[in-house]
Amino acid sequence: MNTVAVVVAVVALLAVVVLACVLAATLRALDRLRADVAALGVASHDAFDIAADAIPIGAPAPAFAATAADGEPYSSTDLDGTLRLVAFARPGCPPCEDLVPALLRDAEAGALPPAVVVSRGSPADHPGAWRAGGRRAHLVLEDGDRVTQAYRSAVTPFVFVLTADDRVGARGIATNVDDVRALVDAAASR
Repeated sequence: MNTVAVVVAVVALLAVVVLACVLAATLRALDRLRADVAALGVASHDAFDIAADAIPIGAPAPAFAATAADGEPYSSTDLDGTLRLVAFARPGCPPCEDLVPALLRDAEAGALPPAVVVSRGSPADHPGAWRAGGRRAHLVLEDGDRVTQAYRSAVTPFVFVLTADDRVGARGIATNVDDVRALVDAAASR
């Protein structure tokens, strides 16, 4: 056998060994992926449900204290025992800019349950229409993220409907007053 044939045979043998290793690694990776996909099918929550981490329906409503936009102290316990809304919103959030004035207006007029809008920043950071609360509608400014963390609200605008027995009756993203009414109706039907 000449040296060229030996070299070709060795190279061919090495190529076969390398391809076998690559094939074996690929098959192992496919098995892991198959197992991962199967585990996803069994997972208990929808990966696209951004509300999944918020406090669940039926959970007790967390009490909180904050500062109202007019500088006065505010306690959520003032509305305990009533059907009410707690909405999380931020200035500069386009859906919040539309929702909050309508929500506060309708709550104050009695077309919606009493409402508390929880936001961050100073009163000057918020449009005037957001500060136009009253007896049934309030804008409160949280210190840090204490209220947001208590409710585990990750997005804005997000609304919780709290029942008269001080539990979460419904929750969800609401970009307009009709969305809020749907949440109120959902809480009433439970």
